[in-house]
Amino acid sequence: MNHNQRLLEFLKKENITPKNLQTYILATTHKSYNIKDKTKLLNYERLEFLGDSLLAFVTAWTAFKKMPNHSQGELSRWKASAVQTETLSEVSKKLNLLPLLKTGPGQMKEDVINSPKVQADIFESMVGAICYDQGTNRAIQFIYDYLLNPNLEKDIIDNFSTHKDPKTELQEHFQSMTKNSVHYVLEEIEDKKFYAKVYHSGILYGEGIGHSKKEAETNAAKQALEKHIKKGE
Repeated sequence: MNHNQRLLEFLKKENITPKNLQTYILATTHKSYNIKDKTKLLNYERLEFLGDSLLAFVTAWTAFKKMPNHSQGELSRWKASAVQTETLSEVSKKLNLLPLLKTGPGQMKEDVINSPKVQADIFESMVGAICYDQGTNRAIQFIYDYLLNPNLEKDIIDNFSTHKDPKTELQEHFQSMTKNSVHYVLEEIEDKKFYAKVYHSGILYGEGIGHSKKEAETNAAKQALEKHIKKGE
């Protein structure tokens, strides 16, 4: 079964009759597949942008409606928890989207498919493709079916209720003692990864590596919490 056949099989399972199959082909094409493309348009990134924007709105709306007694900061944390890379990556795996992804060959393919960032990206790009091809309402339904259905939503709420994201937890820890904010220094390293250091008052507290700037900063904050804050150092 070739790529287009697998894609049509997936869309059939979702009861989607594509108006333009090319939209979905683009949504499942990683930039490594067309590495010589100078326009940088023959990949999923534009559709990912659209899907990411719609996800942000839908999760914000859901938080606003379901959490009437929570502050703006708490709504923001819930929204961030709902659309974090780890959450979207798991949804992408459950949907079996990764076999649909067109990438470069060999080790490049393995690196791309195993990246949580890419796994999250392809869910966002599929949301964007459905929105563009089928309309906003159908894309919103897709989001509710797979990200905000009652079971998954409960997991998100439970996670939100018991855990703060590391960057927020670290910032709140220092804000309880001083007005100085934490400061992150980022550097792009090999294999399109990022290296982050987190400082407070000029002191280095943690370091982290990730496939995105956000992931690297989160890992740096995690290290700071584990090595210094939670140990009482």
